[in-house]
Amino acid sequence: MAAPQHRKERMAGAIRKHLGAEIGRQARDPRLASVYVETVELSPDLGLIRVGVRALVAVDAQGRRGIVIALNAMAKGLRASLAPVLRMRRMPELRFFYDEGEEHRARIEAVLSEIQAEDRQRALARDPNDEATSGTPAESGSAPAESGSDESGSK
Repeated sequence: MAAPQHRKERMAGAIRKHLGAEIGRQARDPRLASVYVETVELSPDLGLIRVGVRALVAVDAQGRRGIVIALNAMAKGLRASLAPVLRMRRMPELRFFYDEGEEHRARIEAVLSEIQAEDRQRALARDPNDEATSGTPAESGSAPAESGSDESGSK
């Protein structure tokens, strides 16, 4: 039987708040000094908690792997500290991952803005006479066709 959605949301919020504080308190690794909890995902059976973390400073791919490895090494202690907060019969397993959502969105935005800039440049580079001649026949050719279809439809 699946847990109600509001219960999962409430639990995710409590987990996020608690883990954010506990990571700062228990972390001995300097790489974890600037880490915060971004997302908390609960499995449908509440047996697994996936915790997405991010760093406040820019971190390369190797640094991200190091952060995730350090947090997964701390998972047992964090899970034990989370038990009194959740008060569940069976404590879910914790798995950490580096949440790249914001960086992914920024890359997509950059690509889209480049495409828009290229489109603007192409539009400015076109000869205005070409646009006028290509637009005029199409418009004049489509107008009689529409009026012709109206006349045939009214008969």
